Amino acid sequence: MNNLRYYLVEHYDPSLSYDDGVIISLTSVASYYLGEAKISYKIIEDYYREEDLRKNENEYFFSQLQWLDGFDKFLQDQIPYAKVNGIRFGQLFFNRIKYLVDPLVIQCFLLSQLISKLDPNGEIIYVRKRIPALTTMQDLKHDESASCFEDLLPKICQKYNRNLRIHLFGEEILGPAHGPAKQKGALSFFSLLKQKGYESIYPTLLSIKIAGAANCLKKGWGKNVLFVHSGSFHLNPVIAVCLKEGFNVYLLSGDKIYDLRARRLLYDFRTPVMDSSSNDEVIFQLQHASQQLAANAGRIFEWISERAGVDISDILLRFFRIYLEETCKELILKTHQFKDFFEKHQVAWMVSHTSSDIFSKSAMLAARLNGKTKALGVQHGIDPFYDRVWHVTDLLPFDYYATTDGFSENKFRSAVSKEPYLNGCEIYQAPHYLKRLERIAKIKRRQWPPKKVLYLPAKLSAHGRYFNAMVYPSLWYFEYQKQLLDMMGQLTDYHFVFKHALTIRAFADKSILPYIKRKQYKNISVITTRHAHKYLNAVDAVFIDRPTTVLFEATAAQLPTLALYAKFSESMITPEMFKYFGPTLQPFSTAVEAVQKLDQFLKTPDPSVYIHRLPLRADSVGSLMAQGS
Repeated sequence: MNNLRYYLVEHYDPSLSYDDGVIISLTSVASYYLGEAKISYKIIEDYYREEDLRKNENEYFFSQLQWLDGFDKFLQDQIPYAKVNGIRFGQLFFNRIKYLVDPLVIQCFLLSQLISKLDPNGEIIYVRKRIPALTTMQDLKHDESASCFEDLLPKICQKYNRNLRIHLFGEEILGPAHGPAKQKGALSFFSLLKQKGYESIYPTLLSIKIAGAANCLKKGWGKNVLFVHSGSFHLNPVIAVCLKEGFNVYLLSGDKIYDLRARRLLYDFRTPVMDSSSNDEVIFQLQHASQQLAANAGRIFEWISERAGVDISDILLRFFRIYLEETCKELILKTHQFKDFFEKHQVAWMVSHTSSDIFSKSAMLAARLNGKTKALGVQHGIDPFYDRVWHVTDLLPFDYYATTDGFSENKFRSAVSKEPYLNGCEIYQAPHYLKRLERIAKIKRRQWPPKKVLYLPAKLSAHGRYFNAMVYPSLWYFEYQKQLLDMMGQLTDYHFVFKHALTIRAFADKSILPYIKRKQYKNISVITTRHAHKYLNAVDAVFIDRPTTVLFEATAAQLPTLALYAKFSESMITPEMFKYFGPTLQPFSTAVEAVQKLDQFLKTPDPSVYIHRLPLRADSVGSLMAQGS
C-alpha cells in the first residue's frame, strides 16, 4: 500500500493529478485555482490557532528590540563612521528588518505546526513555480510570491524526520514592484509634464494644484521647509497650509527637489558628487561589516534562529549582506546629499508622512547630523490598534509628529510617556486632511435606490505578516471573503462597491478579484482606481472588516459606518475606541456572523447610531512649525 501523499501547493500546477493525497494550500492564489479546478483542499490555517502564534507578542517585541540593540552595537564596532555619529543602521531600518525576520519566524511556526501533524510515513510534495531568487528585505513584505518555504521546508522536514520532495514547474515572471496602481486624470497629467522634461512649468503647476495660485505665487517670508513626498493626500493639505502661511516650500518629487515659490528646479539627486572621498570610506566600512557579519552569522542571528526553531542564519545572511552593501550604502550617499542641501538652503524643517523609504530615512538622518533641521512626521494612516511597530517607525525617527485626530494624538502621547523604547518626540494634532473630508458631509448626497454601500476589504499580501500589529492571515481571509461576497450577493436591495486597494502584486489581484469576476454578482461592482476617500460622497454607507484609515475618513464625512474586526484581534484595540464608536465597531468570527451584523446595520431604523463626530481641533501645523524651531 502506498504511503499517503501531502501536496503543499504554493502555485497550482494543472499537470498534477492531486487525486492520491491531501491537498494543502499555502497561498490564496493557489486556493483560487484549486477551487476553480474543483479540487478539495485544506489551508495551512487549519493546522494551527492564531492565538497560539500570537500569545507572546509583547515579550517578542521587547526581546526583538534587545536583539536589535546588540546588532547595532556589532555594526558600530565594525563601522567607525556609525559609532562617531551615533548612527544605528538597524534601528533606521527597523521596518525592513522586522518585515524580513517576522515573516521567516511566522513561516517556520506555520510549517512546524503543519509538518508535525502530518503522518510521519507520508510523502510531502512541495509544489511551486520556478521564481527568481529574492534578495532584498522589502521583497518579503510586498511580493505575493515572496515566501521562503522552499528554503525553510527542508529544514523543518529534517527537524521532524519527514520525507520531502520539491516539485518545481514553469516560471513565475515577476512584474513591477509593489506600489500604487496607475491612476487617470490630473496626476497623470503632471507626471507626463515631468517625464517630458518640462521642468520650467512643472513646479508652478504642481504648487497651483496643491494650494491655488493666490497662495503659491506670492513671495514667502517664513522659514524654509522641505517636503519629502509629493502627490500624497495626507501631505498636500499641510503643503497648502505652509504656502498660505508664508513658508518657503521645497518639494522632493522623484529624485528632484523643486522650489514651489520660485517655481524652479532646485536640486537633482542624480548630480555627481564632486568630493566622494568621505563616501568611499564609509562604503569600505560597510563592506567590512558585511564580511564580519558573514563570519559571525550563527552568533549574530542566534536569537532569530531560536525563535524560528531551526537555524536560518544562512537565509538571513543572504538578505543582510545586500542590506549592508547596497541599501545602507544608498542611505549614506543620499544622507550626505541631503545634509549639503540643508546647509546650503538653511532648511529649518523636513517633513514626511513616512519613514519607510530611502529618501525619508536619508533626510531624517541628515537632519539629525545637521543639528539645525527639525524632522516633522505627518500621520499617513489611522487605526484603532495599539501598534508598537508604528511607534518605532513613525514616532521614534521624528522630533515632532502631527496626528490626524484627537484619538491618535492621545494614543501616541500616552505611548511616548510610558514606553521605554520611545524618545521625546513631541505629539501635536494637525487635522487638515480630515477637516477637508468633513466638508463632504455638507454636500447633498444621492437619495435614489438602491442604497449604495462602499465595502473596503483588508489590504493584505500573501506572506507579509508580522508580530505586534494586526495583520490577518491571508488564506483564512480569502475563504471568509468568498463566503461573505456570496452572501452579500443575495442582498439585492443594496448595491455594494468593492473598493480594491491601489496596489499591484497583492494577493487579491490573482484570487478574490478573479473570483468576483467569475461569479458575476448583479449587485457588486469593483473599483480599482483612486483612493477610497474620493468615493465617500457617492455612497450611502461604508462597510469594512478590518478597521483602518477609512473608518476615520467615513466618520469625518458623517457616513453611517460598520467596522468589523476579527475576534482574535480584539486585545489590540485601544479601549477608548470601543467607548466612542459603540455599535460601529463590532467583532466577527465567521462570514455568517459578519453578514448578520451587516444586515442589521443596513436595516437599522436609526442610522445615526453608526454616525459619529471626530474630536478635531482647529490647530495649524504652520503654527507648530513657527514656534517649534
